[in-house]
Amino acid sequence: AAKELKAKGHTVVATTSSEATAHALACLGIEVLPWRWDGAGTSWQALIDANAAKWLVTVPPRKGMADAADFHAELQAAAEKANLELLMWTSSTAVYDPLKEGVIAEEDAVHRRSRHTGVDLLQLEHMHVQGAVPFVAMRFGGLFSERRHPVSALTKRTPVHDADGHVQWVHERDAARASVHALRHPGTLPLALNVVAPQ
Repeated sequence: AAKELKAKGHTVVATTSSEATAHALACLGIEVLPWRWDGAGTSWQALIDANAAKWLVTVPPRKGMADAADFHAELQAAAEKANLELLMWTSSTAVYDPLKEGVIAEEDAVHRRSRHTGVDLLQLEHMHVQGAVPFVAMRFGGLFSERRHPVSALTKRTPVHDADGHVQWVHERDAARASVHALRHPGTLPLALNVVAPQ
């Protein structure tokens, strides 16, 4: 997403905990802030001082619901201090019942724990929906790419359950492009956008 935004002429500031990603971003001319969230009470001032108009937050904490709620409460407070035009968070289609087939409407979104992160993603989304900053949740299903084969997600489970279960796979590039499209969209966006592959 950062690469595509930069290619379209936007000024991009990024954070990452990966040295390789930081190097790649710097090579693209993207400023990388040495910031990471280390739990409740982490200072967000470096991000606020970046004076960005919009924030795209892509990685929620994977330490359970309590830490995730702390992160999102602090994110919402920092977004308000930064006076953002838009706060976008990449959520997940795990807000829907995995056993439901056919047409799925927004009213079908439910409070359930994601099997990947252990958090109630809809509850985290609602923390921002009720905030003062315009917000959109980008809901992606299972991400895949040349480096991330769909089977790799399945083989991390021990034992393997529901190997033939439904997953709304979407390529990482398409997820990034959808995020960039929404960030650059001039009008009002829905509170959630479900991004899935065409087949």
